[in-house]
Amino acid sequence: MPRSPLPHFWLLLGALLLWTPSIQAKTPDIQSRVATLKTRAERGDAKAQNDLGGLYIRGAGVEKSYEQAAVWIRKAAHQGDAAAQVNLGHLFRHGLGVPQSIKESIKWYGKAADGGDAEAQFLLGGLYAKGDEAPQDHSAAFHWYSKAAKQGHANAQVNLGKLYQHGQGVKQNRRQALRWYVKAAKQGQPIAQYNLGIMYATGNSVSINPDKAIMWFEKAARQGDADAQNNLGYLYETGRAGVKKDLEKALYWYREAADRGQTNALAALKKQYETQAPETLTQTQAQAVTVVTPGHEPLGFSAALANAPMAVTLPPRIEPMTPPLPASVDATDMTLVKHLNPAPNAIRKSPAKPNRATLTKPHQLRKKQLKRRPIRHSRSDPKVARVQRRLWQRGFNPGPIDGRLGPKTKRAIRLYQRQQRIRVNGRITRQLTQRLFGSKKR
Repeated sequence: MPRSPLPHFWLLLGALLLWTPSIQAKTPDIQSRVATLKTRAERGDAKAQNDLGGLYIRGAGVEKSYEQAAVWIRKAAHQGDAAAQVNLGHLFRHGLGVPQSIKESIKWYGKAADGGDAEAQFLLGGLYAKGDEAPQDHSAAFHWYSKAAKQGHANAQVNLGKLYQHGQGVKQNRRQALRWYVKAAKQGQPIAQYNLGIMYATGNSVSINPDKAIMWFEKAARQGDADAQNNLGYLYETGRAGVKKDLEKALYWYREAADRGQTNALAALKKQYETQAPETLTQTQAQAVTVVTPGHEPLGFSAALANAPMAVTLPPRIEPMTPPLPASVDATDMTLVKHLNPAPNAIRKSPAKPNRATLTKPHQLRKKQLKRRPIRHSRSDPKVARVQRRLWQRGFNPGPIDGRLGPKTKRAIRLYQRQQRIRVNGRITRQLTQRLFGSKKR
């Protein structure tokens, strides 16, 4: 069954103040706190500027204004405050107080991500993985999810596991998928817990283990995951995967899932109501089956478990949605990570020495060098793809990230070269890569 979407970004904006003790809406002296924040913000305090922007989003102590929020958050973002950069990316992404622009959103997410902010890395990974707002690029998604996952970001860990599971952006490796699902599940991530339950119940990449299947399904179920609740009911009803049959437990979990609208659980309860004589049911069982509305048509059990013990592909799960605006964090709370792209000088090889036996005069070598044509990128080139990704992060549209130096990519390069006031030729030059990746000539 498809999972229901998580709360929309608009509904989550109000949660900002719950994470920022200095601006609690319930504080009696909110006006004095607002005045203090404004004073600090006007003096250039980046954290105060970001928090003041949060007040304008909420309308706490000030008149609600996304435009004013954008003004203050932008000031903090330009000072390098990672939380403000992420927040500004949110505002551009959703068009709140600023013109909607996914390019600007990627640009500001990218600045925070390059500084090591795990949340920004996770958001970039999601944009590239989904491909509905930015060009789909599973390699870029894998890169950013990996960085966030290594910093302990649970949602990034489950999505990284998904990429390994399906071989998207990386060679398929189900052991790595299991490893990252476990890391996320131990942090309480319900999607990871559900997927682990599926793997142990069906023998997908692991040996069937009824105890672990039940354990992980229960962890997800107790967090309200209706699919996990339905699968628990199915396992206890049928005894699949070596689980001991227990009708009372099956009905309990079916009812929990049915209360959340899980259609397979409703069908299972109806089946029990129709096949079991009322006098054979315990009071608990009778209460469970009578929750079903007569006439509901069954839609079948979970496809993943119905085919056990055959190895099956994990059912698709909705990736975690964009979280609310985070509060500012101190620089000491962030772990710096290496950039995806090494500096060009670090990977450039020394030019080969000319064969003096074939060169009679120095000027002949110079003429041959002058006649060399620029490299044509007719096939997918990882260096071109790297430049395309960085152009997207800088707010320039290079077209699809396919590693080809096509017309759109050349146009984006020319626009960037004009902005940087360097030679405009639409080519990937040494000067261009130095500006894009911040490398310096050695």
